[in-house]
Amino acid sequence: MTVRQEGTELERKRTRPPRARARVWRETTVLAIIATLLTIVALMVLRPLAASLVLAAWGAKLARPLADRLSRALGGRRGIAAGLLTLALVVFFIVPTVVVVVGAVPAARSLVAQLQHAHDSRYALESLVTEDGTPTPTRDLDYFVSLGKDFGATAAKVLGIVGSLSLSVIVGLVTLLATFFAFVAEGERAAAWFEANAPVGPAIYRRLAAAFHQAGRGVLVGFGLTALAQGALATVLYLVLGIPRAGLLGVLSTVAALIPLTGPIFVWAPVAAGLAIHGDTGKALTLALFGYFVVGVVDHVLRPVLSRRANLGLSTPAVLVSLLGGVYAFGPWGIVFGPLAIRVAVEALELAREHSAFGRRPPRMDRLAEGAA
Repeated sequence: MTVRQEGTELERKRTRPPRARARVWRETTVLAIIATLLTIVALMVLRPLAASLVLAAWGAKLARPLADRLSRALGGRRGIAAGLLTLALVVFFIVPTVVVVVGAVPAARSLVAQLQHAHDSRYALESLVTEDGTPTPTRDLDYFVSLGKDFGATAAKVLGIVGSLSLSVIVGLVTLLATFFAFVAEGERAAAWFEANAPVGPAIYRRLAAAFHQAGRGVLVGFGLTALAQGALATVLYLVLGIPRAGLLGVLSTVAALIPLTGPIFVWAPVAAGLAIHGDTGKALTLALFGYFVVGVVDHVLRPVLSRRANLGLSTPAVLVSLLGGVYAFGPWGIVFGPLAIRVAVEALELAREHSAFGRRPPRMDRLAEGAA
């Protein structure tokens, strides 16, 4: 519809009789109520799959440049490019994640059992560096060969374990992969539909969508890659020092690395204390030094580099509060929903101020400059 046609339609609405205008107003109001109620119902239906949908949308947005290059190399076959990227997601992310988590479950059970029998905090710290109450064995070449065999056996059991996963996990993974494929293959068409049918104008919608994807880049790239790097270094350090349950401690270090300012120190510091209590002073000192100067430096070097391309748009205290509050409100998925909710809320408040939605006009820059002077 052109501008002239829109003007003609508005003029026609103004010249309608009062009764006709009232009828149109009622129909429009009823339609808005119906659309709102049905949208709420749709959101309730999608709520159990919200994490998979959000991660798929973020991942597809990040993969779009690579998908464009693959599509051009394949002669414009976007579907094949999307399929290859989905396969890469399975091979390089989902399968390794399942293998690591499955391998960490027995160690987690053993550690929890030991901690439950701990008489005091001293014994609890020592339990972190002993297996079933026995001293830490010496790690030689045979140990690492055995470790490789155990890891291979764990990987071989993954297919059998997948069959015993809960229905919610299976549905979540299938939804993640299917939605990722769909967004990569036809993401532009879906974005155009949402923009055309959103209850706000295109400019406002684009601002909110940009904030949504900015949160995704910040969480997946800015936090995710930094946490993986720190967790990988910490795991290697645990293995070299011969600390039991190195895989589990590595997973915990990766999760702890998502927390700004502190990071994996929540994991390696108690382990170092346990080594010192157990009498392994040299290992304790090595872990503390390498944990602080190697694992810790990654946070100060890698995170700023990634932040240039994946800035969340929030201050460090706001990020910390959003992560902790998100985990408290949504459980483990709060790592995703916490920063997302705060980032989009900040953008919505700025838009409301700019459009005087609350009766306040945006401040003039010249007046702000005068006040600062």
